[in-house]
Amino acid sequence: MIIAGIDSAMKGIAICLYPSNELFWIPKADTFNDSLVKFYVECFKIDCDVAYFEEVTYVQQYRVTIRAAKVLGVCEAAFLNRDIPVCEVNNLSWKKQVGGSGRATKVQTIDFVKKSEYFRSVPT
Repeated sequence: MIIAGIDSAMKGIAICLYPSNELFWIPKADTFNDSLVKFYVECFKIDCDVAYFEEVTYVQQYRVTIRAAKVLGVCEAAFLNRDIPVCEVNNLSWKKQVGGSGRATKVQTIDFVKKSEYFRSVPT
């Protein structure tokens, strides 16, 4: 099973495929709308069996939160349109499982994925 872990943001999308540990960076375009199209097209190319996204974090500036939700939505749509299941995970809660706090390192995260059945079940 190929698992995609996606961290979406307005500046770009970071994608890691497991178990190959391939990393992808999709930088934003010149305008926000062009970025949405670019993110959709590039996410559509990612080959995986399931995609895990970090939930959108609430920001006090509502426009920033809305834009982050739009980015997440178009990225999820790219996978859902190919019948690839997606799941949103709360960033702090799963990182607490990984490193005991909400601030797990990349190394701790990779070790957690390798050892855990948490990412082996496909969401429904």
